[in-house]
Amino acid sequence: MKSSTGVRDLPADKWLINDVFHELRSMLSAILSSVELIEMYAARPDSGGRISRQAGSIKMQVMELEFQLQNVKVIQDMLNASQIIHRNHFNIVHMLEQLVEDERYAHLFPAGVAFDMREEREVVYADEQLLRQTVLNVAWCLNRNAAPGAAPEIRYAVQEEHFEITGLVPVPGRPALDQRMCRLIGYLSELQGGTFELQESEGTLLVRIPV
Repeated sequence: MKSSTGVRDLPADKWLINDVFHELRSMLSAILSSVELIEMYAARPDSGGRISRQAGSIKMQVMELEFQLQNVKVIQDMLNASQIIHRNHFNIVHMLEQLVEDERYAHLFPAGVAFDMREEREVVYADEQLLRQTVLNVAWCLNRNAAPGAAPEIRYAVQEEHFEITGLVPVPGRPALDQRMCRLIGYLSELQGGTFELQESEGTLLVRIPV
């Protein structure tokens, strides 16, 4: 499977997604406030650890919702034909390290995530926000489809004029990767002038973004 331009195929209802995005953002703020209160009460000496564990679980789910909201924003810009690519120079190694070490996303990245970077190519020219969202979507998609206890493999590399993300779900022949997520990854790749390829039988995917 290779990505193909599909932005024009998205539905024409622009106002609905604006309303939904606003409501989801309001809900997210309310949930985060509630979680903070639960954690405060759980810290009291007379409280057990059960509330704290539940609060931690809820907080992780809310963090995932926050990440998904960024996907909604990207789709909103597509629907409104208002997506503007903001390319600039930045250190891609620093960006990747920040994502891997961020407590909101650390669970998405396997312990053996590989970096194949040459020092002279650490600074790239791309849309940092879109590239960041692409990295997160690939990691999320691979984790969602990995078998229990089997961490996916992810490799990041800058090859010539492209940044590459190679992903492997270590169970060949398992059910297909989430097609909705794959389509979104394809959209994100194409918005940046790149490509997305999926080999379902081998459980591998490849994203290439010009930098």
